[in-house]
Amino acid sequence: METNSFMRKVLFVLLLLMTCASTTWAQQEKTLHGEIVVKYFTFLKNGKYDEAASMVSIRNQEGVAELMRDYWGEEVKKRGNIVSIKIDKVEHSEGSKRAKVHYTVVFKNGSKDSDVVNLLKTQGKWMISPV
Repeated sequence: METNSFMRKVLFVLLLLMTCASTTWAQQEKTLHGEIVVKYFTFLKNGKYDEAASMVSIRNQEGVAELMRDYWGEEVKKRGNIVSIKIDKVEHSEGSKRAKVHYTVVFKNGSKDSDVVNLLKTQGKWMISPV
């Protein structure tokens, strides 16, 4: 009887921890900055390179979509497509025109990339900044 009660307590604690962890992740993703990065990688995952390129703040957009297509095409051949996109952390100060979004992308072969995307608010719109 006591073992059963102990197991219930352990399961309750585990469920509570999992709920807290998923809530933290969801909150990061639900920030405007996290949503932008998820949208960007979703475009890449779905082969919508023109849409992904339009999210990058760069003066000359010509050829950007083709570069993305070439790079991601090679990554998909090596690793398989993106399986998940997780926002790890968002750094942004209220009123600032810059933000940093830390993310982890998991590919079909199990490999992961963790990095930071810089965002810049330009002309009232948040864009991915190359620097």
